[in-house]
Amino acid sequence: MCQQWLSVAGHLLVLAGFLFIASELRHVFGRGRKKGRLHIYKIGVVLVVVGLLGQTAGGWVGRIPIDGIKSCY
Repeated sequence: MCQQWLSVAGHLLVLAGFLFIASELRHVFGRGRKKGRLHIYKIGVVLVVVGLLGQTAGGWVGRIPIDGIKSCY
């Protein structure tokens, strides 16, 4: 099995995280700061970080030692 699906999943997670962060920033700059919405920003940041790691794992040439999936390159 190829590991390119990790790259695709990484792109989708980065997109979702960006939308969470953009939504939160719109509320921060548009209507003032709300304390209860900080968790949405944190979720977005986590999704972006995990997505970037997924993109890196999907583009890794050779073999990922953790899961043993070989690259198709």
